Amino acid sequence: MKLLLSLCGKQNLCSVMRKIFLVTLFISIPFCMIGGYREKVSIVPEVVSPYDEILTAIAEVESGFSDSYNPTEKAVGLLQVRQICLTDVNRRYNTRYTLNDMRNPVKAAHVFILYTAMYNADSYEEMARIWNGGARGMKKKSTIGYWNKVKTHLK
Repeated sequence: MKLLLSLCGKQNLCSVMRKIFLVTLFISIPFCMIGGYREKVSIVPEVVSPYDEILTAIAEVESGFSDSYNPTEKAVGLLQVRQICLTDVNRRYNTRYTLNDMRNPVKAAHVFILYTAMYNADSYEEMARIWNGGARGMKKKSTIGYWNKVKTHLK
């Protein structure tokens, strides 16, 4: 608790702890292939996860639900996590995630939640634009197009 308090500060502690707890509830990959069609399956129980919808939409935009490696961006997994993001999360929360870990959708989702929490993202738009454009993503006009793509995949 003292470590979390020192890392997050009193104001963000509850928010960060709630997000960390929710990530531990992830139970499966957010998709399955049935007869050539993608059927999205919840990666957390709907009742407890305010992140399921945004994570699913971002996975669709980033990778089309492919556990892939993008050599141009040097990004890995469903959420296409980059090393710079991992470095920020590992430094801030004293975690030890690697790019290879990002092939695991639960770990990638955990990184997504921690990363967007670092910048106090409170809405789906803020989460998506920060994920796409970094700490100043909300101020970058270039992230508006990305947000528009993500919106099309929200329920």
